[in-house]
Amino acid sequence: MNDKINELFYKRENHRAEEAITEITDIIHGLMKQNDALKQENEQLKSEHYKDEEITRLKEQIKLQQESMTYGFPITKERYEKIMELCKKHEWEKHGRKGNGYFNYCFAETEIGTFGWAKCCDCGEEIKFLEADKWIFG
Repeated sequence: MNDKINELFYKRENHRAEEAITEITDIIHGLMKQNDALKQENEQLKSEHYKDEEITRLKEQIKLQQESMTYGFPITKERYEKIMELCKKHEWEKHGRKGNGYFNYCFAETEIGTFGWAKCCDCGEEIKFLEADKWIFG
């Protein structure tokens, strides 16, 4: 670039201004093309970044859907394990046995929110885990 500028000064000093102007115009057009190309590349990179964010969001949504299908209702693994822990505790304390007895999972949607509980199939006792959209534990 410096060589080009020195050449332009030489042409100006030697009364070849038209040549210098033509070359300056060519340089300006070249820089404008380069600028446009950089703008386009920048837009492409922004678009790719958006796509990466969108892919991450969709993966998270898929994970939640898979968890929902795994347990039969939308719930995280940690909350499901906590419910299972409560059910096992019930089995041991009320029926004197280890393991998971049979429980029906019930949900009721109301104006104030969703309620959820596990109902023991042996004795009918209900173990609440969701009250008005709030988890009773963690």
